[in-house]
Amino acid sequence: MNESFHINQTNIVYKLCLGDIKNGPCNFSDIYCGKELERMVTDLRPATNYCLRLQALYLKHSGEFSQVTEFRTLSCRPDTPAPPKVASKNKNSLLLKWMTPNDNGEKIFRYHLEWDGGNSGSAFTLLYQGHQKQYKVVRLKPSQEYKFRLAGENKIGISEWSTVVKFHTQDSVPG
Repeated sequence: MNESFHINQTNIVYKLCLGDIKNGPCNFSDIYCGKELERMVTDLRPATNYCLRLQALYLKHSGEFSQVTEFRTLSCRPDTPAPPKVASKNKNSLLLKWMTPNDNGEKIFRYHLEWDGGNSGSAFTLLYQGHQKQYKVVRLKPSQEYKFRLAGENKIGISEWSTVVKFHTQDSVPG
């Protein structure tokens, strides 16, 4: 018996599944189910290995999954760092420390620490540039407010600046 079977193309739905490859098999999640033949995949992490597979669905029927396609996203500049924090202070110095932001696949090799020099309303100027995650600011005035911001750099580029933070040196002890 020869039966003809007509498939109405408008009833085909496609399911796209994405997973990231860490230390084992890919754990897939459905990221799209619809009739479009093209789909932009967004919100991917930099420098990450991913896998994709596709399945066609028709009415109550599910086709086989496609072969898995693997790809790696490119690295990019570091995430915006958290602002520096004061580890210690006295009337003439501030020891600032900071945490390493996500490097997004390329090692951070330099930090840029800027400050206002204690002049409110002044433009920021470079205070420190290097690979250390701390810096001691010396020769400061007692009871003075200083503003700081931080950026990280990898071979792809420089991050956005951290939130500006304000710190005060300690008061002079009356003699």
